Amino acid sequence: MTLHENSTQTKRGFVQNRKICGVTFVQASKSISSLLLPVMLGIFTVVITVNQQNATKQQREEDQKAAEENRRVERDIAAERYRDDIFDAYIKGIGQLFEKYNGSLISNRVPMTLARAKTLNIFRRLDPQRNIRIIRFLHESEQLSGTIEQISLDLSTAELPGIDFRHLAIYRKQLDNISLASTFLSNATFINVGMKHVNFSRTRFNDSSWSSAQLENAEFTFAELHNVNFLSARLNFVNFSNTSFNNNSVNFRNAVMPYTKFERTRCIAAHFNYSNLSQSIFFQVNAKSASFNNADLTNTNFSLANLHKTNFAGTKVSCSQLNSALSIKDALLPNGTCVRDPNLVKNGYADCNTPLLLSWVLTHGNITIMKAEADFNNCHFALQSNDVGASMYQKIGLEHWDSGFWKYSLAVLEAKMTNGVSIELNGKSQNGTIIDKKILDATENNTIMRLHEDMKELDVLVKFSAYYNIIHNKNNWCDEIKLFIDYGTAEVESLRVIVENQSFDPEAHLEQRQKIAIIDSNERLNS
Repeated sequence: MTLHENSTQTKRGFVQNRKICGVTFVQASKSISSLLLPVMLGIFTVVITVNQQNATKQQREEDQKAAEENRRVERDIAAERYRDDIFDAYIKGIGQLFEKYNGSLISNRVPMTLARAKTLNIFRRLDPQRNIRIIRFLHESEQLSGTIEQISLDLSTAELPGIDFRHLAIYRKQLDNISLASTFLSNATFINVGMKHVNFSRTRFNDSSWSSAQLENAEFTFAELHNVNFLSARLNFVNFSNTSFNNNSVNFRNAVMPYTKFERTRCIAAHFNYSNLSQSIFFQVNAKSASFNNADLTNTNFSLANLHKTNFAGTKVSCSQLNSALSIKDALLPNGTCVRDPNLVKNGYADCNTPLLLSWVLTHGNITIMKAEADFNNCHFALQSNDVGASMYQKIGLEHWDSGFWKYSLAVLEAKMTNGVSIELNGKSQNGTIIDKKILDATENNTIMRLHEDMKELDVLVKFSAYYNIIHNKNNWCDEIKLFIDYGTAEVESLRVIVENQSFDPEAHLEQRQKIAIIDSNERLNS
């Protein structure tokens, strides 16, 4: 066989083998293709179906959202229409009262009662924007006079949240001669508003801002202000008498407020930094922990004020101003020093040059003032009658303590003494009955007594025991007997507890305000 023939035969065998493999491959390819095509079609169909379902679901969700939005818009439109209808009905009803009673709702009891009922009812059903229009309508019709000479429509107990008084003011700047006494104003805004002859007596403010406001001849007597801000405000002849600034957050920083009255006001921890308080009155004020840093206190009256821990740094407060206060305990003076109240116990430090009986009453035995062994420049009270002991006492009147205003007050007695000496602190009534008794001995630094309403005087009774001297053969002595009153001590704590526990009862408070409003209304009508 030739080489050419052999090669040809080899190629035929290879071709035959490839053909056999080729047939197998082709058949396999055809089989795979026949299988893949429906699979691909199935996958494609599934993908399209899923996409269609997702698109349908998305469209359905969008349709639902659109439907909900349409329903919300329809509800809002219906609510707006309803508010407009009742607003128009109110204006129409009040207009009819004006026509019937010669243009006045406050001329006698009948229109005043009807107008009050209609107005309080409409306030509860309208939004702040429409309530502003109600107040503007009553104010412009001269039914909300802020002057004492003219009776105002009684809106007491009205709850008015979110009122922006800039919308009431003329050109958003001036609002005069208006009364909203005994109302509840929360989140109210008075920023940059000028107000003259306004009455907010007995009104309760929550979270209100008076920044840069200008107030003149404004009444806030017996009001309650929680979280209020008078930053950079200008106040002239404003009366805050018997007002409570609660939550320790009132801010009068940079305020110009001469001739402002704070009689019997609670402004604990208030900020008066850099404010002008010249000629202002802080009579019997509880300004505990307040700050007057760099304030102008020219001729400011602090008579009987509680200035415990008050900051006077950077001021020119005078000694006569501080001496007129009820308490200046731990107050920070302009020179950077802290002061203490005068000791209520006369000669409690055992002055070496002052006779014992000039301040103390000796009941039995013999007590003398003698120099201390450890310090010859210092004296103390020492027992002389070792066989029988001795006692002495001193009475301290409570005429400066007003039990009605300073309800939470403590008498704090401190002293140094040896064993065998004890000091009684007795709280007595007008007829001398002991209401409460505390005993201080060498094991304690002080003793504290809560002052009761019926207490009229405190007795400090020092007792020297003869038995101790006989047993231990040592001289009994005591020194540095100090007594002072911490006025309104629990007041800060009580405010904090109220805030934390949220124990304020709005219904009870509302009922109390309603009773006050009825009494005030009757007094105005009868006058």
